[in-house]
Amino acid sequence: MSMDSTVVTNPAPSHRKTNWLGIIALVLVCAILGSLGGAVAGGAAGYFVGRRVARSELAQAQTAPAPGYVVPRPTVPPNNRVIPWPDQGRVPGATVYAEVQSVVSGSPAEKAGLKAGDRITAVDGTQLTVRRDLAQLISSHKVGDQVELTVNRNGNQETIRVTLGDNPDNAGHPYLGLTYRMVAGSGSRFPSS
Repeated sequence: MSMDSTVVTNPAPSHRKTNWLGIIALVLVCAILGSLGGAVAGGAAGYFVGRRVARSELAQAQTAPAPGYVVPRPTVPPNNRVIPWPDQGRVPGATVYAEVQSVVSGSPAEKAGLKAGDRITAVDGTQLTVRRDLAQLISSHKVGDQVELTVNRNGNQETIRVTLGDNPDNAGHPYLGLTYRMVAGSGSRFPSS
């Protein structure tokens, strides 16, 4: 008996197959997780930046005069019941108007003939409401636009045409040149509070 004393010490290298499917899956998972992380970070940043901008806009809106140099002042209606003013919509049966308190000398309002005590009920046929006051309707126009104001003067309804000027305090914004207070007319029905 002869024994072959050949000893294999290092077998021939075998080619290992690369698991391409596993690598592709790993890359996709990393890409998806990276995207989600970016979306979360972007969303959080947008939330905080938006809150900051909203706060500054709100602060500016509360301190800046209304466009058109008109200053609204909510009042107590004739029957002494208070309307929760900015949150109230159109009140059924109520006549809402802007009562002119003063007219600036040399302003478009003065040139058109508006006077203290006039009651403006509409701008270009759009009725004033609690949520749509005179300043909002005037600010939707441009400097130089001609608007028609429906005015109640001493019980008579008139239409007065005014060419809006350039606001001396805020260039490029329309200017009427008066102060007013928003009022709900007498005989109106007000919601109970």
